[in-house]
Amino acid sequence: MPDVILEITELANRFRETPQTIKDALRLLRDIGRAEPADLDGCWKLQLAGTLPLPPFPRPPATHKRPKGSYVRPQLSWISLAEARMKLQAEVIPGDAVGQEMLRRIQQLAGK
Repeated sequence: MPDVILEITELANRFRETPQTIKDALRLLRDIGRAEPADLDGCWKLQLAGTLPLPPFPRPPATHKRPKGSYVRPQLSWISLAEARMKLQAEVIPGDAVGQEMLRRIQQLAGK
């Protein structure tokens, strides 16, 4: 099985979790033999699971036709900067650098 090197802080940012949560998950994986600390500071080596071949995707019968108009295109909506800031503030986790940067940019736009 192939291995991959993970950086705890990068993974925490991508999953919007704390580094401690990522460390705890990696320790659980270590306990089952799937992860181990790497020689690099703050990095772990994770053993990837083997991929199983997928069963063939079932195709609809040749006589099956999709009814016209069955697809509804998603509607886009515009929100104000104030709404965007409010929604983002409700979702940003303290210490989330990416979320904080987005809030900073919204604040800059609102100030212009």
